[in-house]
Amino acid sequence: MCVEDMLKVGSDVINLAREINLKLDLKKEDDYLPEFFFNVPTENGVVDRKSFEKMLKEYYKLRGWHE
Repeated sequence: MCVEDMLKVGSDVINLAREINLKLDLKKEDDYLPEFFFNVPTENGVVDRKSFEKMLKEYYKLRGWHE
């Protein structure tokens, strides 16, 4: 199996997991990080909420998923 085939299989697995989540009535809001990550500092700081929301929106767009 070549690299391109492995990437395709990986992408298919992610899309299948998304389909399962939708059948379980999970939505975009369920793809959100726990509040802890936005409030409790680590050695790398906290996750910037606006940046996370922008990246999540872009991820959905790149995967071809509807928000």
